Amino acid sequence: MLASCPACGQVIEGNQVSEHLLTECEKRADYMECKTTGLAIGKTAFVDWQASSQCMAPPTGHTCCSLCYDPVPDDGWKVHLTRQCPENPRIGMEQ
Repeated sequence: MLASCPACGQVIEGNQVSEHLLTECEKRADYMECKTTGLAIGKTAFVDWQASSQCMAPPTGHTCCSLCYDPVPDDGWKVHLTRQCPENPRIGMEQ
């Protein structure tokens, strides 16, 4: 599934949002990696993020979704992004 970068709007793979924000995005200077989750977090929100209940290491064999922050099995990205992610605005739009 494709997603738009929340910082620059570039269309990227949904499971690559954090990597894009940290390495390729024109706004990458505004983000830093959370060592606990591996997610790209805005620098201005980083302290609050670290203190939040969402800043938890994912279980072994999982990666945190950059859109909803839920842990996703490493082999379950397609299902998560197309059917489960609450931050995917296309879910539920099918008629």
